[in-house]
Amino acid sequence: MKHAKNAHVAMLLFAGAVLALTSVPAQAENPWGCRAKIGRAVDRYDAAVERYGRNSYKADKERYKVDAIKRKCHELFGEWWDPRDSRWRRERW
Repeated sequence: MKHAKNAHVAMLLFAGAVLALTSVPAQAENPWGCRAKIGRAVDRYDAAVERYGRNSYKADKERYKVDAIKRKCHELFGEWWDPRDSRWRRERW
């Protein structure tokens, strides 16, 4: 009885691990998810600039995150969302 219970627990753990490793983040698979991520990152950057100044460490950190998200979206979809102009861009930033 104890052996069967351990086998059952092991099978459930294995199934959970397989599901966790094979699931795909929803936002990474569509351009609109990228648009939302870029919008949120730009909002955080703007808030850091307003609170700490354009040349602060916090603003630089947020700017780096915005650029990283734009780069990732450009690599995945060949374009990135420009929230300042409210349009998709194909060229590098």
